[in-house]
Amino acid sequence: MKVLVPIDGSDNSMRAVNYALGMAKKNPDTKFTLLAVATMRMEELLANISKLQKHDSELVNFTELQKQLEEAPKSVLENVKALFEESGIQVETVMLIGDPANRIIQYITDKGFENIIMGSRGMGVLKSAILGSVAYKVLAKTNIPVTIIK
Repeated sequence: MKVLVPIDGSDNSMRAVNYALGMAKKNPDTKFTLLAVATMRMEELLANISKLQKHDSELVNFTELQKQLEEAPKSVLENVKALFEESGIQVETVMLIGDPANRIIQYITDKGFENIIMGSRGMGVLKSAILGSVAYKVLAKTNIPVTIIK
């Protein structure tokens, strides 16, 4: 079985990781993939900075800013991968850039996953919602089992 575990470092995401680790120990033939999505791209950042003057844009190193935006998801992936490896479980890691829900859904479709284990809410704006917007979209737009951890 191929299982995708989208992660963002939130408490619920880490509970999903722990659930996946337990599942992996009981089902050693299951293949796990950890997926993190960096949510801002330069185009989105520029579109959202409506008061950016031409001379201000020359002062900003957008390549460095993009690198910094990608560092947090990479760090989360490395830390969670280490948890799997410490338990003797092989895991693949993937980092994508864009809208988390859309990228997760597309990745599931492209790679033929059979199950998803994810946190109910992540680190987004709707943190206080009962079911986060990413989890809701993934649940609504996929036709494979989704285990949502709270």
